Amino acid sequence: MPNRDANGRFIRKEGKGIEINILLPPLSRVLLWGLILLILSPWIIMIARLEIWKKVLIKFMMLFQFKEDENEPTKKNGLFG
Repeated sequence: MPNRDANGRFIRKEGKGIEINILLPPLSRVLLWGLILLILSPWIIMIARLEIWKKVLIKFMMLFQFKEDENEPTKKNGLFG
């Protein structure tokens, strides 16, 4: 923990540059997730190749597309071309 002054503010140590902390997960967790991914990879590849999956993705894309009605005139105030 960095030192603090009487008001509770952090004190910068003299002669110390920038300190960067990078937190990495433990090696056991990385190996566990790698093993799970290796075991599930055949099923992941099979699901990705299915036509049903492509249809589901197309339905999601259609769901999130917003169409403007062609019948409604666009409202312009003359400021934007």
